[in-house]
Amino acid sequence: AALPPPAAAPIARKRGAKAHRAPKWELPAEPKEIPTGEVVVSILGELYMFDAQTAVFTQVDKEVALTVIETAKYTYWMNVASDERSYVAQLVEPEMNAVFNHDHRSLIWNYFDEAGRAYSFSVVSADDKHYEALHQGMTRAAYETLNHEPWHKVNESSQDYLLDAGEEDNSMMDIPEDWDTDDEQGQVDEEGDESEEEEDEEEEGESDEETSAALIPKQEVVEVSDDDEEESEDDDEAEDESEDGEDEIDQIFRRAPVPENVKTTLTAAAEAAADESSDEEEGDESDKDESGDEEESDAGEGAGAGGEGGHGAKNSMLAVGYKHDRSFVVRGSRIGVFRHGENDDIEFDTTINRIDDTRGTEFTPSSVMLHEQDSSMVLMNRDRPHELYRMDLEYGKVVEEWKVHEDIPTVSIAPNTKYNQMTGDKTLVGLSHNMLYRIDPRVGGDNMVVQNELQSYTTKSHFTAAATTESGAIAVGSGKGEIRLFDRLGVRAKTTLPALGEAILGIDVTSDGRYVVATCKTYLLLIDTKLP
Repeated sequence: AALPPPAAAPIARKRGAKAHRAPKWELPAEPKEIPTGEVVVSILGELYMFDAQTAVFTQVDKEVALTVIETAKYTYWMNVASDERSYVAQLVEPEMNAVFNHDHRSLIWNYFDEAGRAYSFSVVSADDKHYEALHQGMTRAAYETLNHEPWHKVNESSQDYLLDAGEEDNSMMDIPEDWDTDDEQGQVDEEGDESEEEEDEEEEGESDEETSAALIPKQEVVEVSDDDEEESEDDDEAEDESEDGEDEIDQIFRRAPVPENVKTTLTAAAEAAADESSDEEEGDESDKDESGDEEESDAGEGAGAGGEGGHGAKNSMLAVGYKHDRSFVVRGSRIGVFRHGENDDIEFDTTINRIDDTRGTEFTPSSVMLHEQDSSMVLMNRDRPHELYRMDLEYGKVVEEWKVHEDIPTVSIAPNTKYNQMTGDKTLVGLSHNMLYRIDPRVGGDNMVVQNELQSYTTKSHFTAAATTESGAIAVGSGKGEIRLFDRLGVRAKTTLPALGEAILGIDVTSDGRYVVATCKTYLLLIDTKLP
């Protein structure tokens, strides 16, 4: 339960005492306006600012009040002021990168002035009570700003996870048993202790959503509404008493270890080699312009010079091959190919100079994935999201165009299992903003979505990226910052990890499913999925 915040109080200062603060030129300008609204929390503490010259936090003021206020629904501001002046008035948003430290009772965050200059501030709370109130109030404000739902609707275990995740030097919590789950029906089958009344409510909810299933003709689409998810959260307390699903993630989401012949230490070396060869090639390119040599005389020196996607482009994607010891670096509309030598050395091999679709139109891929024993590469084109392209790597050209579905724009793809690229499997996993499905290119035509392996949500979940384990379990990230864990396709997520602040840009998971790594704009998330 949240601690009640200390009552807001004016800051008392002894007569004649002056605030100790850094030189004025180091501080941002005083805010022109101080937003007002309902006070969420107000605490007392000391204000510090990071000094880049000395690489330490310098005390700015011995006593300030930090106040979080709600100016509108799901809109919060943080104000920091003393009796003498106001230091900070800023919107609570993910870009603050707020970090708490329990040992020091401190909050550290970033502040940007009107000119775009960045400052790092820290407030050290007056005592433990003030720190706990600040921690609770700021976490609540950040969560409601990001998710647009009340903090009190979040179950206690998820609240604890969010609070601990924002604390510095604090071990990540294991996934609690009563985290919200999307798959209510799955839990009914496993636990067998849900009432018939709850089953009837679920059936009524599903019948109301049948109209949205018309998106996929002749397919059984499992829909999830926001109401269903809220009901699932409300039922968590009743499910706490059952321990049957204690090791659900441990048993389902984790499976076999990494195969013996899989190399996992080549990514950084491949990127370094690509950058080095690309830099050399840029120098060679200027020499060729002066001498009048043909543009493609040394096209193999790196992933990107020349062509529409070469000049000015940067390395954007890396695909590491396991079957034939090759890695592929995408730069613009070109692909650099590198060999894996002895001792994990990286050697330049060749360049695929231009990526064209089957109509001969050049494009820059938005995503790539090795496929069919590393003999093919599946490419996505952001301008044509309803299609995928298969490149034959032996010839270095696109040979097939797959029309996934005319009504489903694919935003990301993933292999069926972690190292599925080492097999001859033709199918793969597709992701739209609110759907997760199997793609089978062998079906042909304009609909390659497997009918009984599609999971759809009635509202946009803003899915952005997916990754699979060796057993085929799936981790899916979203633009909201949430991470969902599925044990297979065609069912609701077994676990939903609450958003911590920023959108998930990329995601990966270890072969056994133990750890999930997610890439955000300004940080990485490492999550341990093992249950106690």
